[in-house]
Amino acid sequence: MPVQSPRKERPLIELFLTAYDDGTFKGCSIEWLEDELDGAVEGRATNTSGRTVAIEHTLIQPFEDEKSDSHRFLRAFRRIEQDPSLVMPQYQIDLTFPVGALPTGYDWDVVGEEVRTWLATNRGDFVVGTSNYACTVGAASGKEPFELSFTLTVEDMEGKLPGCWRIGRTGVPRTLDAVVDKALRTKLPKLVNTPADQHILLLELDQPISGPQAIYDTIAKKARQYPDIRRVEIWFVDTVARYTEDYVTFELRDSDGFAQSISFEGDKAPRCRDDRK
Repeated sequence: MPVQSPRKERPLIELFLTAYDDGTFKGCSIEWLEDELDGAVEGRATNTSGRTVAIEHTLIQPFEDEKSDSHRFLRAFRRIEQDPSLVMPQYQIDLTFPVGALPTGYDWDVVGEEVRTWLATNRGDFVVGTSNYACTVGAASGKEPFELSFTLTVEDMEGKLPGCWRIGRTGVPRTLDAVVDKALRTKLPKLVNTPADQHILLLELDQPISGPQAIYDTIAKKARQYPDIRRVEIWFVDTVARYTEDYVTFELRDSDGFAQSISFEGDKAPRCRDDRK
């Protein structure tokens, strides 16, 4: 029997299509193919010019116990993304911590505030590029203080987007390879076998892991095993803040790395960036 696609996936696909390909798919018609045939892709969209796009979605959860590690991580550090006083206009700053860096038993609100204060005090010294830092935290929790290491990647957006902070994690356990392999093995054949002008593999990240590039690099290493990879566009959708802040970002990655992004926040017009132009 054909299955009904989970409703949480379809709104993501519909949202993406409103701005995909410079908005040429806004108002397109969508066939939810997996409702009609077992083993079909989620959907195929047709715009007013007759151009078609087949889309297959899957959720990427790269390691065991990710949910519990993410809970501590978000409780401590989401405040950094949300603090407008930390923003450096014109600069995008990726702040990443190793997976498992937060031991149990600490007050994560206090630890998060300690890190936020350190960043506010030292942000004048940040330089463009990737740098490693550490600060001592935990004493205010009434426990033994510990050194928390993290990485800052500062990118000059050259006026393309306003400044922002993004948090994530590094050192994803090796189970990521198995997760990616399963996604490609189960999703890629039905996607490329769907008649369409373009084929999109939409990979959802609903937890703050190391970011799309680590996953894309893992996919790229499997190109010989899965040659059909070259026939699809690989888009990542970050839904970490989807339900808390009504914020979703789609990013296209290719062999050169970051290529394009489309960000949605509430009812605001999407913010688009295309480094291929």
